[in-house]
Amino acid sequence: PYLAAEVAWAARHEWATTLADVLVRRLGLAYETRDAGRAAARAAAPVLADAWGWDDAATARALAAYDADAARLFAIDP
Repeated sequence: PYLAAEVAWAARHEWATTLADVLVRRLGLAYETRDAGRAAARAAAPVLADAWGWDDAATARALAAYDADAARLFAIDP
């Protein structure tokens, strides 16, 4: 299990820049879930919003960007 503190730490001390940076690169969580971390992104987004001062619109854009990144990174070509 991952902790919100790990997400906050990545944002504040490791210079993480996006949800994908945190969930794919820093924590590796995206590799461990069937949904490539999409559900975790919804839990992590408010933590990052607090750390980075995002408003609701910025948080929504970050979630949309994560969904696009996850689809690009974890899609299987037919």
